[in-house]
Amino acid sequence: HVDAEATLTFMSAIKPKQPKHSKRTAPHPASVSLCPPRRPLPPHALVLAPMVGASELAFRLLCRRHGAQLCYTPMMHSSRFASDAAYRAAELCTAQGDGPLVAHFCGNDGATLLAAARLPGRGAHV
Repeated sequence: HVDAEATLTFMSAIKPKQPKHSKRTAPHPASVSLCPPRRPLPPHALVLAPMVGASELAFRLLCRRHGAQLCYTPMMHSSRFASDAAYRAAELCTAQGDGPLVAHFCGNDGATLLAAARLPGRGAHV
């Protein structure tokens, strides 16, 4: 037979250690993004998310005709985009009425990503 009162007293004396929470927080995105001048995007109610094999120009224009206000390109490799003009021309197709447009890059080197993002020749809406 177990004494319930003694068990409760014993259990209340054993307190699990509370994890110590770090006071560190993630930096604000504006502090780690591209340096000024930044162009703020207006609010968008309908956004076409990036989709592999479906975010090409023709589909983006169709979606814009049906109300999409902001679109993404298909994901592009930043290293090839930064170094290969033919890849750039093939992957980043745009036209009048296809803006604002977010260029969607992948990569594992910050300098290469930044070089791809800064390349000239893109329209003002990209």
